[in-house]
Amino acid sequence: MISKMTTNGFQRDSSNPIDLVISDLWISRRDMMCQGSHLFQASVFLFLPQFNFHRLSTSVFSIRDMNRVPVTFWECVCGTSRVYELLEAEKLSGNIGELARMSYGERAFYYTYVEGDTEGNQRIWYTATDRSDVTTFEEMEAVPKKSVLNVTINLENAGNENVSRDVVRRFPHAIYHFTLWSPSLNDDSVRLFQKLVIGQKLSWITIHGKACSGDMLELLKSALCQDQFEELNIKHLHDSPNGTVVRELLKFWAENSEKMKGKKLILEYPYKEGVPQSELSMLHRSSVSSQLSLPLKICSKKECENIDKYYRHRRRLFIKPSCIYKFEEGKGDERRRIYISFECAKQHEQVIKQEDRLTIIQPSRAASFLGQKDLSLMGETTELHMLFV
Repeated sequence: MISKMTTNGFQRDSSNPIDLVISDLWISRRDMMCQGSHLFQASVFLFLPQFNFHRLSTSVFSIRDMNRVPVTFWECVCGTSRVYELLEAEKLSGNIGELARMSYGERAFYYTYVEGDTEGNQRIWYTATDRSDVTTFEEMEAVPKKSVLNVTINLENAGNENVSRDVVRRFPHAIYHFTLWSPSLNDDSVRLFQKLVIGQKLSWITIHGKACSGDMLELLKSALCQDQFEELNIKHLHDSPNGTVVRELLKFWAENSEKMKGKKLILEYPYKEGVPQSELSMLHRSSVSSQLSLPLKICSKKECENIDKYYRHRRRLFIKPSCIYKFEEGKGDERRRIYISFECAKQHEQVIKQEDRLTIIQPSRAASFLGQKDLSLMGETTELHMLFV
């Protein structure tokens, strides 16, 4: 029996295992693609972890099996996949590998700064290394909007909502990375942010610690529960109101751990100050619930490898990484974990002085089983990572 498209979806051959997987996803793919969202991509890679490019590359499915799947299905998968997923898909043969290579070469990123009522320093760059950056207005207008699936907006201050809103409208298919440098946000900025959260358009958020309060903190919590969201980065945490931001987020995780699986929280602290004592005590003991307080444990080598395999943990780099610690509570299906790693390099190890010039050393090593096994170094860290699982 040959698999084919019908008006109702994908007609499957019950004797073929790949048909059983694809047919169950086809209706979701069709409906969600009509919404122009990334929810289908999330349904494939988050809700059905057995269906992903890495596992397809090592599965029993043959090239012939995968080529029997409608090309439009693979086009949708490649068109909404992350860059690192396309790199995995490129290793596959047949239609999926070819489409992944094409999608990777066409994938573009838009980067811009917004200060007040002005947008500046815009550029579009491609993942393909043989393509030059696009910086002029005419060239950027010529880039197909469907190719721009990642947009980074840096807000230097509270700014005018209309400027950022115009960027969002310009790239309707994109997922957005917002960097909010200002310690204070006006009503326009909060309204824009609220619309992006409701529209499930945010993938990464970088925000000043002092801005993490009130309505903004509630919006951050909502974003952390969305399928397409990946990472929250909070800078200048010593400026956060009453030092309660981390505690609030950990309490929220304790109540919503299932929704926050796979999400990352990056905490950045100023030099010479490190993690505040109130937070340090909490992190050392991971007392995120009133009933339980357990010390952090060092992850085994095998567990570290699994974290990287399933959650791409090695994408975050340090100069001198710690090992990976974990907090764990619950049993069976109720079990939940936080994996914690942090920068162990001192200030003088992060900056080199040469001929009256300071050079910042670029992070190049990921946290792993071989990292520093000294929990006391957390008290002087400038960057701490949490992965919720």
